[in-house]
Amino acid sequence: QKDHMGDCAKHATYVIKGLTGPIEVDGVKYDSVMTAQGEMLNDLQIAAVLTFERHSWGNDYGDCAPEDVKGAR
Repeated sequence: QKDHMGDCAKHATYVIKGLTGPIEVDGVKYDSVMTAQGEMLNDLQIAAVLTFERHSWGNDYGDCAPEDVKGAR
């Protein structure tokens, strides 16, 4: 399951604050660094990126709104 994408606010937190250390997604382990983008992108921009990701590459999740991102800050 792609639990990391199910909740817009949780998903936004990864973009806003970044992510380091090992994670597992659908049985695949990743150990890399995703830099924080919270200081460079506004809520609308982050919501647009997340919505794109949530509808691309075979994903079927709902849209993220700027309000979801604001709540994650």
